Amino acid sequence: GYQPSCTLPPCTDPDIRMLTSHCKTSLFILILSLSLVQALPTKPVSAGSGSGSCSVEPLLLYVDCDRGSDASGDGSPAAPFLSPNKARDAIRLLPRPLQRPVLVKVAGECRPSDLSTPVLELNDSERDSGDSSFRITYSADAPRGGSSLLGALKLPSVSEWPTFKGEIRMLRLDSFEVQRSMYGTTRAGGGLGQCTSDRMELFYGGMPMTRARYPNLAPDGMYRWLRISEVIDGQKQFVTNNTRVLGWSKEADPWIHGYWGYDWADTRLPLVSAVKKSDAQSIVTTSGRVLYGFAKNARFYGENLFSELDAPGEYYINQSTGTLFFWPPTDGGLHESVYVSTADYVVTLDGRNGKEVRAAEERALAAAERKLSSTLPLSADARKTHSDAREGHRVWKQAEVDSLKADTQGGVEFVTLEGFRIGMARRHGVFGLGLNRVEIRGGSVSLVGQHGMWLDGDEVSVNGAKISHCGGSAVALSGGNLGNLTGGGNLVQGCEIFQNARVTRCYTPGVHWLGMGHRVVGNLIRDQPHSGVLGAGNDGIFQDNHFLRLLYEVSDSGAWDSDRSWTRRGHTLSNNTFESTKNTVGMTLGFLHTVAIYFDDMLSGNQVVNNTFIDVDVAILIGGGRDYLISNNRFIDVAYGGINIDNRGSTWDAYLCTYNTTLVGRLPQEMISMHYERPPYATKYPNLAVTLYKHPCLPWGLSIVRNKYCRVHKQRFIYPVKEATVAEWGGVFADNEESCEQGGVIPLSQASLTNGGSPTDGGGAVLSRVA
Repeated sequence: GYQPSCTLPPCTDPDIRMLTSHCKTSLFILILSLSLVQALPTKPVSAGSGSGSCSVEPLLLYVDCDRGSDASGDGSPAAPFLSPNKARDAIRLLPRPLQRPVLVKVAGECRPSDLSTPVLELNDSERDSGDSSFRITYSADAPRGGSSLLGALKLPSVSEWPTFKGEIRMLRLDSFEVQRSMYGTTRAGGGLGQCTSDRMELFYGGMPMTRARYPNLAPDGMYRWLRISEVIDGQKQFVTNNTRVLGWSKEADPWIHGYWGYDWADTRLPLVSAVKKSDAQSIVTTSGRVLYGFAKNARFYGENLFSELDAPGEYYINQSTGTLFFWPPTDGGLHESVYVSTADYVVTLDGRNGKEVRAAEERALAAAERKLSSTLPLSADARKTHSDAREGHRVWKQAEVDSLKADTQGGVEFVTLEGFRIGMARRHGVFGLGLNRVEIRGGSVSLVGQHGMWLDGDEVSVNGAKISHCGGSAVALSGGNLGNLTGGGNLVQGCEIFQNARVTRCYTPGVHWLGMGHRVVGNLIRDQPHSGVLGAGNDGIFQDNHFLRLLYEVSDSGAWDSDRSWTRRGHTLSNNTFESTKNTVGMTLGFLHTVAIYFDDMLSGNQVVNNTFIDVDVAILIGGGRDYLISNNRFIDVAYGGINIDNRGSTWDAYLCTYNTTLVGRLPQEMISMHYERPPYATKYPNLAVTLYKHPCLPWGLSIVRNKYCRVHKQRFIYPVKEATVAEWGGVFADNEESCEQGGVIPLSQASLTNGGSPTDGGGAVLSRVA
């Protein structure tokens, strides 16, 4: 009953030779022949992607990163390989198309043998891929203790390090063949969300340690700051009421990190000098572009400062001598595991080797910065500055992705990573572009300098993983074609995402998304200084997530955040809980509130249905956008107001949306470039076609119905507009009530008002009647 694609290959095939190392005896041939007439295996492994292929036993390969051998191992349980890349090489010898699934079981702690190569490097998109019938799976072997994939060097116990001074220990890294390039660098300036540092980091007891800084971290891990008391030159020089900084200019490579112009934008700058102004004040001079310029009361701290190595958990690396200095934490003794990150990536799925990937990233960064510099200059008006800055972030990120995709030969297909503990890279934990049906299941990704995972492609999924303590975003997704509204469909589901944005604080959310049809479902996203989910594109599904304790370090930002488009629409946010998503450390620069769901700068055509907002500043902000359905949500303990609606398109943001014979704003320009009057946009989004001709700069056609609210500030369920104004703007405001009773949230299937139309059009029956 086997189909041809499921038939076991003859003894001469490479996969059998590879497993047995010989094929000579008649006894082996007899055993192999008998196997062909046996019943199906007791625990069959699915052949592929559910396309109807039969189930057959997989080809098994074993890797043991602690006790295996790449020289003498044959991939069997008795003689496993030492490295995942050796198993990859063995898979490349298999005939194509594959005759069965391939399962690589990995045990032990896997690290790069040369300190820099990715632990798993799938750099041949043809020979490293599975196919629609049979997948290739790399799996942590749980019965043998699981597996860690680490882009790091393991160091001796701190108890063995020489004492430098007091509690500080020291270790020469060059004695472990650490190359100078592995120390990494920091680039000055940058824009929103740009990860400008890939410096080597220290990890002790499974946690990131702190590069020596001042002020020190608070006991609870929160940041402490110095302040700018006077601005001398907005791009070069300021005064601070502190003289401790005077010693920093004597350091080998001092840096300062701050929120320079607004409480939602952070960058790093090299410190050039610090000189005394008075007995209590110092003048600080920097180099590099200052994002939005220095502002009075801006907060900052100094880092990479040997003179400030004065607290448990801090470290400093002298790159010129290759010496690591470390004050270990006082709890747990001196016997915790200790590592330094040396590799750029842990896993690459990109069809290129690690060096090629890094070079492509550098080219993409340069292309993105050129693209950003060609955009309109930032306005001096604070509100326009924020709007332009957010668009700048989107332009920069999209240009970076576009450059990378143009540079690649295509990533792998039909590959699964399962159950690994991935971490300790200077850049990303998992990196891949041009992927197709790649799965990452279970396990964890943590302790990387930039993004936990950067994944581009179609039908890529991350399911059930814990992603934490990354320097940037936990997951960066991109994929699909916005020109024809196809592809994409990537999924992040059932993950716990927490305590990321360690290095770049803002615009590095739990999930960053660009493109078409992404789904973020059933995740816990918690304890991050800025957003939980942020991006741009079409037809996203954001459902059953819990957003908890986000935005604690910023102002004027959203836990879920997207902006500035009439065509980037079709998102559904349903059955989510937004809890305690607000600033808790104080704000000084920018608008003094945060928002759970932030539809900024006339973003339009979305649905918010059946969500719960608890203990937030503002639940929903509609910044001049149109064609919204806000239905069956609950608002509890809202500090400023339930739904903030404004008509910025008719006032200070009019330059974006104006459409007449003499001026075309950016939003109409984008519509025209996407051929909104023709399919697929005209058929997918019927309300889009009338935008240019029916009050384009007003928040037209809002449907706010059947919501309940309890303890909303001054009963301001909507503000500053009134209910009557919503109706004047072609909308519906009905059946919303103050209620503090438990329950009352209606299932999504009953809450939709689209009357059989596209649930992602943000309009449906109610808005059609209004039109």
